[in-house]
Amino acid sequence: MTSVSGIKWTVVRLLAEGKVAHETDCGPVILPDVFAPLPQIDAEPPERADAARNRERVLGAAARLFATHGPDCVTMEAVAAEAGVGKGTVFRRFGDRAGLARAILSEPESRLQEAMIRGEPPLGPGADAKERLLAFGRAYLEFLDAHIAILLAAEGPTGTWLASDVYALYRTHVALLLE
Repeated sequence: MTSVSGIKWTVVRLLAEGKVAHETDCGPVILPDVFAPLPQIDAEPPERADAARNRERVLGAAARLFATHGPDCVTMEAVAAEAGVGKGTVFRRFGDRAGLARAILSEPESRLQEAMIRGEPPLGPGADAKERLLAFGRAYLEFLDAHIAILLAAEGPTGTWLASDVYALYRTHVALLLE
């Protein structure tokens, strides 16, 4: 618990029950099921229309090339050529192949998070903790199976994915379900 302006805030089964509670001197207060936007891998600020089109072209090209050749065999130059943009655009936007892989993972990650936090039981709120834990395990294994090559590319040499907010969300979810 962290003290903020005299009010103690605590997360009470945020993901397990779909609610946030805060504690005051008068006792706990249950807040409505309102959540901030879900954390995403490398979420970007709003962008210009032409930049959004280029981003979609680059991500589509990268996804096709990754599926055909595997992420380790695809260069940023090949992605730029396939997308019809300059390689500087790809490097400035994504930095390296790991950044590009993380951007590709953003949408499937968001779908898994949405199902986990707001979806139907047993993955979403409404089922008991054991059912939710088993459902999350199945869903996460399916996610890994479908995206393992891109996940490994996203990890890169620095271990960025395992240190991300998204992965922390999964660890917290499991920890709360195990309580």
